[in-house]
Formats: sequence, structure tokens, C-alpha cells
Amino acid sequence: MTRIAATDAACAACTACAARRRWPRRLGRFVGRTLALVGLLYLVLAPNVTWARMVSDSMAPTLDGDATSGDWVLIERMSYRLRSPRRWECLSYFGEEGALITKRVVGLPGEELALDDAGRPIDRRGGAPIPAPEETTVAAIRYLPAGKLSRDATLPVGPAEVAVLGDNTRVSFDSRFRGAIPLAEVEGRAVAIFWPPSRMRWLP
Repeated sequence: MTRIAATDAACAACTACAARRRWPRRLGRFVGRTLALVGLLYLVLAPNVTWARMVSDSMAPTLDGDATSGDWVLIERMSYRLRSPRRWECLSYFGEEGALITKRVVGLPGEELALDDAGRPIDRRGGAPIPAPEETTVAAIRYLPAGKLSRDATLPVGPAEVAVLGDNTRVSFDSRFRGAIPLAEVEGRAVAIFWPPSRMRWLP
């Protein structure tokens, strides 16, 4: 019995030693696979995703921002490589100073954009207000006439351009002042707020 007990104790000790020798290898494999996965995700996401911080409240209440803090917005580049921007989407483009600016698409290529007396966008080619999706806050937006979209003015949108406006047009520098945005300047579609946590959500 003593020999059996000693043998069992030796086997247990060997098993414990083997387990101690195995865990560094397992940890190494786990770390290696994790790093490989992170590297793969980086290679896939880096060319297709970027982000920007709102530095003004020109898109309030959809996006909040000021000079020192603001919503961090996730921007994906893939959609506009496959299709043109759609009306009411939030897109980001490079401004004259090289900063990323986020606004809402209101006018599409070929349209003659104007604002009616209620501040709703219209296409002069048809004259009727452009309908907004009822289930979102976009339907309640009324734009302030100014600049190239002052009362009775018409903003032509070229075949490779879009017209963009800020949701809070009282403080927004947008297509009313700089004209339509060339599609070549568009960086991507703004799809979500990812910081701060209290504001995390998908964008309409």
C-alpha cells in the first residue's frame, strides 16, 4: 500500500509539473492568436473606417459638439465606394482647412435645391417639398434661408456633387455658403456616435 501511495503521489506530482509546463505554451498560443486577430481586424478596418470629433453644435440635436468636447463619430468609407450618397444620410467631408466636417445630405446630383417658406427643401424642377422619413427627427428639421439658399434663391447641384446642410442651420457653415460639395471631397458616411458612452447610438 505504501508503494502504491508513493506511486500515486509521484504521478500527481508529475501531472502538476506537466500542467505547469503547459500553461506558458497555452498562454503563448492565446496571445499569438489574439494578436493575429487584432492585426487582421486592423487590416480590414483601417482602410474602411475613421472617426472625427464634433467641434460645434451645427448638427445639434443629432450631434453635440463645442470647441473643447463633443460627440465622437464613427465614419465608414465602404458605402460610398459602392454607391452614391443618399438623401438624409449624415456624411463627412474634408473642409477647406483639411478638417473632417459632418453634415446631412439634402440635395442630390442634378437637383436645383431651394427652401420653401417653411424652411423645407424643395427641388425646383418639381416644386414640391422633398419628403423626409417620418420615423426620424429629420422630419422636424426646418432650415434657415441664407446665402445661396436665401429666399427665392436656387442652389444647382452638379452631377458629381451633393448639397449638405447642418441640422442646426443657425450656426452651420454648409452648402448655403460654400455651395455643393464635390463627391471627391467626401470621406465617408457617418454611422454612429461611439463616445461618450451616454450618447452612443446609430445615426438616423
